[in-house]
Amino acid sequence: MVDAILSQLELNTAQRLAYPDEQAVSLIQQFLAGQPVPQPLDEKLVDIPLMAIWGYYSLQFAKAEPERKQAVQVMEMVSASFTDPQFLMALAQGQLQLGNTTRAVELAKAVLKQQPDSKAAQEMLTKAQG
Repeated sequence: MVDAILSQLELNTAQRLAYPDEQAVSLIQQFLAGQPVPQPLDEKLVDIPLMAIWGYYSLQFAKAEPERKQAVQVMEMVSASFTDPQFLMALAQGQLQLGNTTRAVELAKAVLKQQPDSKAAQEMLTKAQG
């Protein structure tokens, strides 16, 4: 935002690296525009939790399959490094809704490794395999 204001005022600014949160938002915009996102994401340069939360809430409020698919894809981009059980269960549910049963089972098993008594993960496995 500040860069845009300075540009409008025609003031020269020194080049700087984007902050991790700016980089995360930029990558999400890039993805939504259909452009490839480089993988793996560098956790020092990209705010991984911000991308995870964006995907999580986008999935929760998705009204149609294309929105659900986009949310799941963003969540998958960060799932290797953001392994919160609630996040992984939401991703598993999204994958199951998209018909990706194998991936949903993998995610539920990953949750059970962290939380062996997770009823949600156990129910997901039963639902997916039964």
